[in-house]
Amino acid sequence: MDYVDANASAGSFSVSMDTTAPTVSSVSVPANATYVAGDNLYFTVNTTENVTVNTGGGTPTLALTIGATGKTASYVSGTGTSALVFRYTVESGLADTDGIAVGGSITLNSGTMKDAAGNDLTTTLNSVGSLTAVLVDSTAPTVSSVSVPANAT
Repeated sequence: MDYVDANASAGSFSVSMDTTAPTVSSVSVPANATYVAGDNLYFTVNTTENVTVNTGGGTPTLALTIGATGKTASYVSGTGTSALVFRYTVESGLADTDGIAVGGSITLNSGTMKDAAGNDLTTTLNSVGSLTAVLVDSTAPTVSSVSVPANAT
């Protein structure tokens, strides 16, 4: 909590407490491209003030939908700042031709995200960047048929 002593020498003072929870101001998303197996997708969650992340109870995540498959991007860095970075590494066997999707909030998974005064981050995601051209194609090509010359020549 923050305390302010406005006029201690005159014998009077005032106390101020920060009770305002930090919020998500925007989410920066991966560049428009088609991503393949092994590529990393980074999401930066920008907050209204610096946030300390404690993963002792569990790692915060963002829910993703790639095609019809649910995946998660895990928190990787940014504690003590207003830019929290989440990463998902594309797995093989996924396809999304119309843009991946991000869920509506951060899942804490028993971790915590707090400002310096101890106020919990409001985890609702606001102003998420456009994902319509963030595509995934990590499905290996397959041979569907083989043709041989007539009469084995």
